[in-house]
Amino acid sequence: MGLAGLGVIIFRSVNQRKQQIGMLRSLGFSKAMIFYVFIAESSLISIFGISIGAFTGMISAQNFLTEFADETSDFNVITPHNEILIFCLLIYLACILFTLAPSLIASRLSPVEATNYPE
Repeated sequence: MGLAGLGVIIFRSVNQRKQQIGMLRSLGFSKAMIFYVFIAESSLISIFGISIGAFTGMISAQNFLTEFADETSDFNVITPHNEILIFCLLIYLACILFTLAPSLIASRLSPVEATNYPE
């Protein structure tokens, strides 16, 4: 759900910032620069979201399992760090995939079309 939400947020951001994109393009920003701005923005948002989610998930699972372990005597808590890292990387790649289309739309705007966009 969050992956699609990030794609929608970036798409709305492109629509709301058309005049800014047009001004940047008329000042000399290339299509690649505009593309990478939106990719960097979505990367930053997704990295923060993934790290906060993974950290709070591991902490809350650790707290829950240690509470449960107090009731039983033979119980070891093992955190699968490699699997969590792989899952986080897959989520990050999916976030980038969902934001490719809006970023391409933003990079292909002509300066004239973008600056004449009515608000």
